[in-house]
Amino acid sequence: MPLTSLTNQQIPSAEAAVQLNTLYEGLGDQQRDFRNANLIRLICGYIQGSRVLDVGCGAGRLLNALKQEGFSPVGIEPDKDLISLAERMNPELKIYQGEGDRLATIPEQFETITIIDVLEHIEDDGAALRRMCEVLEDDGRLVLLVPAHQFLFGAMDSAIGHFRRYARPSLRALLEREGFSLENDFMLNALSTPGWFLNGRILRRTSVPGMQARLANRLVPLFRLERKLNLPIGLSVVAIARRRDPAVPVGSAA
Repeated sequence: MPLTSLTNQQIPSAEAAVQLNTLYEGLGDQQRDFRNANLIRLICGYIQGSRVLDVGCGAGRLLNALKQEGFSPVGIEPDKDLISLAERMNPELKIYQGEGDRLATIPEQFETITIIDVLEHIEDDGAALRRMCEVLEDDGRLVLLVPAHQFLFGAMDSAIGHFRRYARPSLRALLEREGFSLENDFMLNALSTPGWFLNGRILRRTSVPGMQARLANRLVPLFRLERKLNLPIGLSVVAIARRRDPAVPVGSAA
């Protein structure tokens, strides 16, 4: 389905811009943020059903996109300031305040759960995935994006609270161990990989300088070409998985 315009709102304060764009100097408004606009288009293409939970929804950009497209999205977010920002931008959004252990108190189940650039911030990522599995309907879908390749872990990862980066094989094993069957996984944003390694590992910067960020942001539409090439390297890995029938052993075809 076509995605309606997502980039017509300005982030309402400089403080919020800093929170939402910690790494990227010079990308302080959503109109210039091609990275997230393209990512949202990609994520929306994998949503099944209408009831969607976005874990770590931040200021609600994905929730807004899903609502515009006719889905019934719900968010959960630990940061009260980001929830307030999301509600100012769209008072109709439904967001629970809390962390992963709050999932058990949400009185509904979902057909899709999205968790975008969040799992790497959770120390016990396995426990978090188990909780998500519990609030997914039978055969529900998980859409996950995490930073890729532990060799890229550097000062920028530490500065923004990453516990780890992920390799595709270890991510697949983690998902299967915690109740999911992998449908598909692929790398994303290969062109930004050298810059992240240079800035985070070699120069030990904690943010990407503005000129580099703007250049990388403009290259993000090449996501489509990357998907066709199925490159073995990238800054992120996307995984699409389903809640596995508990009667089906790990590693077995559903």
